[in-house]
Amino acid sequence: MKGKRWLAGAVAAAMLLSVAPVYAFADQLDEPAAADESALECTKAADCPAQEHELDCPAAQVPQPEANAALTEENAEPDAPTPEAETTPEPEEPGDAEQPDEETPEENKSVCFINGKEYDTLDEAIEAAAKIDDATIVITADCKTDGINLKKNLTIRAAEGLEKKPVILFENDGIAMWDKTLTFEGCGIQMKGIGSTPYVEWSWMAICASAGAVLNLNNSTMTMDGTGTTNSPHAIYFCNNNKLNLTNSTLEIKNYANDALEWNAVDYDSLVRIERDGE
Repeated sequence: MKGKRWLAGAVAAAMLLSVAPVYAFADQLDEPAAADESALECTKAADCPAQEHELDCPAAQVPQPEANAALTEENAEPDAPTPEAETTPEPEEPGDAEQPDEETPEENKSVCFINGKEYDTLDEAIEAAAKIDDATIVITADCKTDGINLKKNLTIRAAEGLEKKPVILFENDGIAMWDKTLTFEGCGIQMKGIGSTPYVEWSWMAICASAGAVLNLNNSTMTMDGTGTTNSPHAIYFCNNNKLNLTNSTLEIKNYANDALEWNAVDYDSLVRIERDGE
């Protein structure tokens, strides 16, 4: 009898358990069994994303948090700046490079001087010499003149140390001499197409001398060429008691329509004297 009671109680208990609410075990069913952490250890770097694991890596079977996929912005290292490619300058063509301005030394414009005072033109010096007795104009370079109207004794000589004789070119008129002495030393004197003097009354000769005037050529060369003249001039005309002295010098007169050298018919005192060293 007792055995039957125990069996009946066991059956009743089994029936009660079979009708118990399912939700009583829900918490246990929703919570998955804890994974063995040692079995999920990554064989690669700890911070690499799961998709880069080998297929047989256990970590590849477990979704990785995004924090493991990449560094957060806060902890991420800034991108290293990409160095700009160095540009090698192309070689400059000769002449392309800007050249520094070369300083051009200022040219000495003066052509002569009197007592150390320089003049840019011979005519300026002749004008200054007209106020000085027995002035000397020292020529330092080739120069020109419009003509000489001589009223004081004047010497025109080449500076010492020049490589060649400086040339004095007469452009408009020749020479008018008034009872004075004009001396050229170490110069070249050129007259071409000159048929008058600065004195308007003496417009039919290249050189004219009033009474007592003297023209000296020392170690000089004078060339008088009448080519281009239209007034049939004389080259040199002496009025009275004039002297033309050539010392180691040359005087060439050509192409004048009238006389190369003429003097007044009643004047017997004018003369030409030619001297050379040793003669």
